[in-house]
Amino acid sequence: MKVIAGIRFHKGGRIYHFDPNGIELKKGDMVVVETSFGKEVGEVVNLRDMDSRSKERELLPVIRAFDESDYGIIKEQEKEKARYLKIAVELVAKHDLNMKILDANFGFDESKVTFIFSSESRVDFRQLVKDLTTKLKKQVVLRQIGPKDTARFLGGFGRCGRPFCCSSFLQNLESITMDMAKSQNLAGKGSGKISGVCGKLMCCLAYEAEVYESLVKNLPELGSKIKTKKGMGVVIDQNIIKQSVLVEVDKDKSRIEVQIGEKVEKDDEND
Repeated sequence: MKVIAGIRFHKGGRIYHFDPNGIELKKGDMVVVETSFGKEVGEVVNLRDMDSRSKERELLPVIRAFDESDYGIIKEQEKEKARYLKIAVELVAKHDLNMKILDANFGFDESKVTFIFSSESRVDFRQLVKDLTTKLKKQVVLRQIGPKDTARFLGGFGRCGRPFCCSSFLQNLESITMDMAKSQNLAGKGSGKISGVCGKLMCCLAYEAEVYESLVKNLPELGSKIKTKKGMGVVIDQNIIKQSVLVEVDKDKSRIEVQIGEKVEKDDEND
């Protein structure tokens, strides 16, 4: 089966797939590829068999793997990067633009530089591009990324103590909804408990959403009345993972945890 190469162009960036074009590649190789923006340099981060979805689209080719002279070019570009970033930051301040320059990527033919930036709003950077083009004598592209991609780019650790999912293994940053938090009884915990560093709902809310939605169907609803060994009571909380509910008993207002494996009878009035 034909193999396709997953290639990343900058730290924390998304992985794009290319046709190895008959070139023997391994993970970690640096390659030159043809993209819609021209020739670009990327790192091979994975190799996998071509699936049916990949067959349906025409993959752009890997032109060649790096040789010693290529590494020399990249080394020189890395030296120049600090100077380019300094110039960009100074011009952003000069134009008083609400944006933060995060990185600079060079085209392999050295005729273009792409600045990656973050901003909380839309930015009119037309004059900035003109000034950068004049100063650097290169084609300049500015690419804005959102809060999630910014967190992915910068990296860090979540409250779980592990590296951000978005910067360690997630490729596609799917939309996370409040319904996912609700299904896990987290919606009322406050935004600080369910939001990531990016300020958006945590990506991990999606991991177990389907399981929670399935398990919660086994439990009596909040507010419903059920019969327990201490008498009738109202369900005031659910522990979805333990598959139990907390019930406030009518006669003495005491609270009792009831496992769904126990015999539970719903009040006919709530059927």
